[in-house]
Amino acid sequence: MKEKEDVDFLTGLLNRESFKKRAEKIVEGIHFLDKFPERRKERIKGMSLLFIDVDDFKKINDTYGHNMGDEVLKIVGGWVRL
Repeated sequence: MKEKEDVDFLTGLLNRESFKKRAEKIVEGIHFLDKFPERRKERIKGMSLLFIDVDDFKKINDTYGHNMGDEVLKIVGGWVRL
């Protein structure tokens, strides 16, 4: 469960530190399960990491203001949570 301090206040997505901690736990678990390949299939169904680059984001902020840039980040963050 996500705690309030674990998420970015604007997008509602995990903040960098929380993401890093969770990713490290996942990687540690994968390394542990490497010793037990039969259990690995049961425990790990799939995992993805998504990097999104909003093209010309600086231009959005410069042209339309930071409030509009915030709205763009909220929209993109909403797509990630779908």
